[in-house]
Amino acid sequence: MNERKDATAYPGSVTNTPDGWGKIWMSGAASWTVNFPETGEYDYSIRAYGEGAAPKFQIKVDGQVVPNSSVSPVSSWNNYNGNLGTITAGTHTVTIHNNSAVSGNNVDVAHIDIIGAAPGTFALTAPADQAALASTAVTLNWTQQIAGKMFAPFGADSYTVIVADNVAFTLPIVNTTVTATTHEVNQLQPNTTYYWKVIANNANGSTASNAVFSFTTP
Repeated sequence: MNERKDATAYPGSVTNTPDGWGKIWMSGAASWTVNFPETGEYDYSIRAYGEGAAPKFQIKVDGQVVPNSSVSPVSSWNNYNGNLGTITAGTHTVTIHNNSAVSGNNVDVAHIDIIGAAPGTFALTAPADQAALASTAVTLNWTQQIAGKMFAPFGADSYTVIVADNVAFTLPIVNTTVTATTHEVNQLQPNTTYYWKVIANNANGSTASNAVFSFTTP
């Protein structure tokens, strides 16, 4: 997204404008990494708002235009639904491309939902891998940062946080499910190296963080 606003900002009213929507300028695009758990047909739903005389956008998967996915959004928040076609199992990039012909025809997007998709790939963010802690407590963080803005991993409803003193995660000291993108762990043993990972979950499947991180207590 090129621009982020809150629910008090134009367009629309505070009641009807979703929190955290983003603006895509003419010829711009917004992309998401999506995990498709099995090969099959997938549908999408995009909540969008059009600015200007003739705003347009289209959907791409891995850079290829999805047939019949061209949309001319109206100047109010609406849901636009369609079919991505048959997608092979695995991770793919789904893009909303503003293909309006004239500047000022912007597309505002609140969200894109892909029915049947598991959470997208994501990274652990803090503490940094192999960090040396200053205490025996730590706040684990997997909030994603894109262009200086903070986001939850795409498509996740909850997260399983696992912490252990061995990389095989045998007998973990933490194995819990949360809905936030941070989790505090207290009363760790001193002078010990711990390993941690997060698994994002939704009704369609689960996706593990793209790496396992470690930290060491003083």
